[in-house]
Amino acid sequence: MPFTGHIKRTSRNGGVEGLKKRTNPAMVKVGVLRGAGEHNNSDTGATVAEIAWWQEFGTKRVKAKHFLRSTLINNDKKYRDLMKRLIRDLLLAKIKPEKAQGALGLLVQRDIQATITAIHLIDTGQLRQSISWAGWTG
Repeated sequence: MPFTGHIKRTSRNGGVEGLKKRTNPAMVKVGVLRGAGEHNNSDTGATVAEIAWWQEFGTKRVKAKHFLRSTLINNDKKYRDLMKRLIRDLLLAKIKPEKAQGALGLLVQRDIQATITAIHLIDTGQLRQSISWAGWTG
């Protein structure tokens, strides 16, 4: 449900301009991010990101494991509940966007790593260790 009310300028929340500064927009990326490098076990020079892609979507030789999508789907309510709390705290100026990004990013990162472990997707452990998060504002 979209927010349709008004935010009044007060010393506590900084009004609309304060909200824009705090959430302009704050986003989180989670997965195998740029710079993960070549997979140590690859004899073809495949990167960790390529291995992750093959595991997530499958190939002719590799059955898809869906470790990213299944994590997001299985934890959807948990992530939505956390985001609601974080947005509330951002609106009340209790936290900064970087802290909100860290809370969400680290939770999703750990959940993806747990999924990789649970579905026995570990050969060298490099893919699991390469799961990370990064926040940015746009």
